[in-house]
Amino acid sequence: MSISRCLLTVAHWVFLLFVIVNLSACGVFGVISGEIVAVQSQYSYKGDFKFTSESHAIIRLYLEEDSETNRTIKEHTIDNITEFPVPFSISVGGGVDFSTLRISAQVISGEGDETYVGDFISEEVTAVERFGSTTVKVFGLEHCDEPYSGGFCSKRERE
Repeated sequence: MSISRCLLTVAHWVFLLFVIVNLSACGVFGVISGEIVAVQSQYSYKGDFKFTSESHAIIRLYLEEDSETNRTIKEHTIDNITEFPVPFSISVGGGVDFSTLRISAQVISGEGDETYVGDFISEEVTAVERFGSTTVKVFGLEHCDEPYSGGFCSKRERE
């Protein structure tokens, strides 16, 4: 193969990469990836998360329309999780305004989507990183009667 033919092939790949990056920046398509990390604070559950065969994470992508209004655009479940951090990768359709796109997560020890003492949830607003990895912090739900209670809490305990 001649050098001019190789350069032409390289030029095609560079152009294709340029087109993909620009389409992605315009919201034509995209993938959001990152990890869910467990964080302990003075107002969160003090124990470890109890991983079971039913442990799963629920991720919600939503648009923050204003400080009081959000619109969920996608929900994604990751089953069979066994440890933190929990990696994720979610495809996002076209036309999404990434400047208002936010993400939240719940990490639940048992079945369903109800949270109990010891499950982990988002307590902070997390903006989505458009071209990088997004870290979603989750905090353990403490019992509402605990003296260190102060963030989100629950009175429901698993049997």
